[in-house]
This record gives sequence, C-alpha cells and structure tokens, in this order.
Amino acid sequence: MIRSIEIQTLRGMSVVDNETNDIAKLEPRRINIFLDCTTHVKQDLMEALALAMYLRGPRSEERLRLLKKMNDDKLWLHYFLQYDLMMSIDGLKVTRASTKEVRHFWDDKASMPVGIKLETPDGNLVRVLGIDVDHRSDEPTTRHGDIIVDEKYIDRNLSIIPLAIHEYLPPKDVEAISKITDFNKALPLLNQIFREDLGEKIQFDGIAVKTDMYGRLGLYLLIRKLGDARLPDIGKGMLTLTLLALASTNNIVVLDHVEDQLYRVVHNLIGQLIALSESQWFVGMYNYPMLYSILKRRPNDTMLYVLTREKNTLRIGKIKGEEFDIDNISEAICLDG
Repeated sequence: MIRSIEIQTLRGMSVVDNETNDIAKLEPRRINIFLDCTTHVKQDLMEALALAMYLRGPRSEERLRLLKKMNDDKLWLHYFLQYDLMMSIDGLKVTRASTKEVRHFWDDKASMPVGIKLETPDGNLVRVLGIDVDHRSDEPTTRHGDIIVDEKYIDRNLSIIPLAIHEYLPPKDVEAISKITDFNKALPLLNQIFREDLGEKIQFDGIAVKTDMYGRLGLYLLIRKLGDARLPDIGKGMLTLTLLALASTNNIVVLDHVEDQLYRVVHNLIGQLIALSESQWFVGMYNYPMLYSILKRRPNDTMLYVLTREKNTLRIGKIKGEEFDIDNISEAICLDG
C-alpha cells in the first residue's frame, strides 16, 4: 500500500489541508475517495497521483501506456508537466524535472522536452520520466524516456494500474491490460458481485483475449449458456466491471471517469466490486450510489477527501468513512444521484 502522500503544488495551485491550512497531507486507507463537483480539478489530482505512483514502482511500458490514456488528449501529459508540481509519496519527492534533466533522452534533438522526477528527501535523484512531442506522424503524439538512477528506492513488488474507462478499448490497450493483470484472479470477483446482486442468473466461465475477423485483439467474456461476448459490444457497464475486476489484481488502482454514461445498477455493482477487492483504490467520483455501496460495506477502510477551491488555492478536507453520514449528506459535498 501507499502509506503517505503530501501535496504542495498542483497545476500552479497551492494545495492545503482544509483544517490546518498547511501542506495537504493525505491519510491513505484501503479505499480513498475524492469528491469534487465545484473546483473542476479532480481529474488533475487523479492524474498527478497516478503519475507519482507510477514513478514509485518498476518501469513498465504497459502501465505508462495506460497512464497516458487517462485523458483523451494524446498530449495531456506534455501539457500537464508544463505546470509546477510538488508532492511526496512515501517520503520520496515528486517534482517537475528541468529541461537539462530530460533533454539527454533525445540527444539534444528534443523539440519541447518536459519531465518529472523522483528524489530522496535529501535531494538525491532516483528516477526521471521525460516527455517530448513527436511530430513524425500526421497528428502530434508524445514520446518518452524513463530512467531509474537509484534502484533501491523503487518498490519492485508494487503493481500500480492507472485507469480511465472510455467508450472503446483499442487493441494496444487490450494487449497492455492483458500483460499486467491476472484473468484467473479477476474472474471470481466478477462472479461474486453478480451472484450477490442477481443470484445465479449470470455466470462467467472466463475472461479472454482473442482476435476478431480483422485480426484485432479484443477483450471477451465467456458467459455460461450464452457463449463468448466481445467487450464493449454488450455494454459499457460490462466493459467497466470487467476492467475493474482485472485492475483489482494489482496492488493499487488509480481510477477516474468511472461513472460516465452508466446506469444506477452498474454504479452499485462498481461500489460492491471496490469494497470486496483487497487492492488499494484511489477513486475520483461524484456518484452517491457508488459511494453508498462502498461505505455500507467498508466504512473503516475508507477515507473521503472533499475538494474545494479559493482563487488559486486547492483545499482538501478529510472525512473518515466511519464518520460520514451516508443517509444525510452535507450540501457542501456535491454528489450525483
């Protein structure tokens, strides 16, 4: 688990604890929920957390690919790293890297290099991730360089998966997900949430990656008595639940955009899945049914963070799950549903 997170600066904003007015210090539990519908910075915060946690674990092309897909803009990471970012994760500092620190990735041929670095508390460099704009295709994309300077500060046993779920799952994403998740471990959790909600009406025999008639990789559910179903052909809800079950086979899941265009019953199932999983979750949400499903099962394992904004200052308030009255929500916490 991630044990401690401090955030000082995010996208040029100061970040403070709502009670102490000092640097915001999160108190991560097994389930960490970020509530925000007025400041419009929840997505920025989730992306920063995912980026910092990626630096904490081993180098992985697949995890970096999913990190870069957390935002629909292919250049979002390049834009994001143009702003100041100061935070720490488990005592290691995460800050923006200098142009000099990232330019060596491309032998001084970088067009617009930006980057982020991980350092020890006394300033020794641990890792640098550099991002540059690649103009070789018709539409600009990004290219990256990732170097670990000091291996002893990297947790090789930490598996982190950043996830934002969109309408379509490209073959490259299917390939990446298949390499960093465990289909066999995900299946019992997927069956469990449907069994608790629907009894034995739906039974899944497997999750698989197969090629379609055009040779493209796709994610499939093997449904008893119904056969193979390609995702998301049977709905974004099933795609979402399957991806979350797969993600839960990692130690840590950073999740955003999970409620979009889903029915209430799916929101309940997502909450059940998160509560039943043993992963550590960092979830941006604004959905009451999902939050209710989590808190009624695991209040003592849940911490809520309420985001508010005053001009150029982001304030983060903390509420312990066992102290949150889910039947009488304050108007200050804006939730949908």
